[in-house]
Amino acid sequence: MSDKTTIRERTESLAATLEERYQGRGCEVSLSLNEVTMVVPREQLIELAAELRDDEAFHFEIVVDICGVDYSTYGESEWVTTEASSSGFGRGVEQNQNIDTDKADRFAVVYHLLSSATISVCVYGCLSITASR
Repeated sequence: MSDKTTIRERTESLAATLEERYQGRGCEVSLSLNEVTMVVPREQLIELAAELRDDEAFHFEIVVDICGVDYSTYGESEWVTTEASSSGFGRGVEQNQNIDTDKADRFAVVYHLLSSATISVCVYGCLSITASR
């Protein structure tokens, strides 16, 4: 890639390459706000992570962050408020929520990777991988 390409062009190219290579293996690639995300089947995580590390096209050699996600109440909002007091918005957590403990994709692990080949352009070199299903 030329140094004159924009971050948007680079991230679009990365997303397209990942989709071309991995969509047939059950992976889902998305691009939003110049950030590429790839959801991979958990049973393929180790194999795909090694490929992303070793492949000349990617070189994702640095794990920047790993976090766990509980999607049991995803999409529900207990943080919506319509009023503010003099001390700010109320952010109390409701204790009696309906949590779907049998949800198939309840938990996920998100890995943020950085490519050492593109470290000078960090936004292009970052990839979020979510292992789920």
